[in-house]
Amino acid sequence: MKKWINNLRLKANGQKYTCRRATYFIEKRHEKALNINDLTELYMHLIICPFCRLYRIQSAMIHKMLRKIIRTESANTVAMNGDVKVQLQQIIDEKNRNI
Repeated sequence: MKKWINNLRLKANGQKYTCRRATYFIEKRHEKALNINDLTELYMHLIICPFCRLYRIQSAMIHKMLRKIIRTESANTVAMNGDVKVQLQQIIDEKNRNI
């Protein structure tokens, strides 16, 4: 039993590959549903890794804020930089002269 617990601790504390995969799955989950194998792997890792649990919470908050920003910006007029505005105004003025 002790050996199993020590192996679990080693995997939780020292294996960056598992944390990398967990963060990948956390982000992928925001875009689409994970298959059962990936979801199981993610939840098994989250059981033993407090850092990835925190990352999951923070990632969800960031995605929620981004969705809110995107919704409000899409409702408002899109802003252009000054150079693009000047170029468009010149094109409009030229078209109006030709009428």
